[in-house]
Amino acid sequence: MKIKILLVLLLVASLAGCDVSVNEDVVIAAGSKSSSGASSVNGNIVVGADATADGSVKSVNGRITVEDGATVKDIASVNGPISVGERARTGSIEGVNSSTDCEQNARVDGDIKLVNGGVKVKSGATVTGNIKTVNGPIRLTGATVDGNVGNYNGGIVITDSSTVKGNVTVYKPSGQDIKEPALVIIGPGSTVLGKLSFERPVKLYIHEMAEVDYDKIDGADPISYSGTGLPEDG
Repeated sequence: MKIKILLVLLLVASLAGCDVSVNEDVVIAAGSKSSSGASSVNGNIVVGADATADGSVKSVNGRITVEDGATVKDIASVNGPISVGERARTGSIEGVNSSTDCEQNARVDGDIKLVNGGVKVKSGATVTGNIKTVNGPIRLTGATVDGNVGNYNGGIVITDSSTVKGNVTVYKPSGQDIKEPALVIIGPGSTVLGKLSFERPVKLYIHEMAEVDYDKIDGADPISYSGTGLPEDG
């Protein structure tokens, strides 16, 4: 809860003194360039295909869409989903009550940090920093994360030849005694170079064609599986 309040306050404070649209959508036209970025309260923001926003893109109560091939400095959202299109490029992403979808060959130069929202990163996409959520699933499908991947609730699926160069961690929520295990899957062709650490109960499935260092697994007994599908509800 403290993290959520802090992120909300930081985003609202960052909007103060800026050119902010209220109750209206903001569109940066396809192929155009904006030096100021875009900010909105109660409105959606669209950065058109192949457009460039040298400034930040920030929204309260609105959807943020970065279309195919567009480039933005960074993204922050409270109460609105975030979509990063194919071949699009952005800096760090922060959100509260904000899911984030990164389409094929997208690139996030920085971290993805969310409270109450899931992350999907698709084939060929890269996150150069860390991915961390509090209450939200993380799913990598043929993606690369140069940093760490972790959350508290929601489970983690790393599959289809994804690579995580750092650690994979499931944290224990402060003050909570959680007995229901989280689902963690390391799927076929995928690689985790760092540690796999689990501070709360998990069901850890590792595909027989995945690459992990079993000596670096702490807090769970891995279950091997085979085939092209995912076990359980992954």
